[in-house]
Amino acid sequence: MNPALAAVLAEIDAVDWSAHTGRRRVCDTGGELRRLAGARLLNEAASAGTRLLEDSALVDDFELTLGPACVPAVPILLGIAEHGSSPAAAAALGVLDGILDRSPEPGAERTAGGVLQCCAVADLVRAHPLKPGGPARRDRELRAALDRHWRFEVLRVLDAGAGWSIAHGLLTGRLTGPPAHVDPYGDEPGTLTVEPGWTAHTGEGEAVLRVTGTSVGAGRVLRPARCVDW
Repeated sequence: MNPALAAVLAEIDAVDWSAHTGRRRVCDTGGELRRLAGARLLNEAASAGTRLLEDSALVDDFELTLGPACVPAVPILLGIAEHGSSPAAAAALGVLDGILDRSPEPGAERTAGGVLQCCAVADLVRAHPLKPGGPARRDRELRAALDRHWRFEVLRVLDAGAGWSIAHGLLTGRLTGPPAHVDPYGDEPGTLTVEPGWTAHTGEGEAVLRVTGTSVGAGRVLRPARCVDW
């Protein structure tokens, strides 16, 4: 077996998936991930991918919400996409796309770091560049899904007034506005809005945005209050 794929299987076995099932009875999530990792045929990969999106600890298909194991499963799915067979890679990307298309589970919306589950998944996917030559359609779908989970890291404040700021920073993804509602977790109690101003021509991903509803400082990361319909 490919040593890289063997390492993915070891990652699967290292997770106590039963501790991430929540209140629902779900399939053997670790077993389905192993089945997906080892799939060589299209029907095998599709079957495992379908189970993971319908009846696993990754998503609650009935409620269309994320399951408690969605975040720890992301590095494993990325490993399958990189080292698995072509059918397995396509199915793994499909599962990631499906995860990004779900809303956080009510009552368990955030990671320990306070980030919405879906945005935490997006951060992990962005940090792991996909190998070139993968399934083109799945790759496009995944990138489109990532765009909804935008983040804006403030580098400096260019101007500010009472309840507004003009901020220069790094924008990843696409704003869902204008205006785009901002997640207020851990800062202001009310909802903020981000109104796109203009894109700075100093480099890819840099932007200048008007932030209304509060003043922001360098280092703050703004994220969407809602990435998909909840």
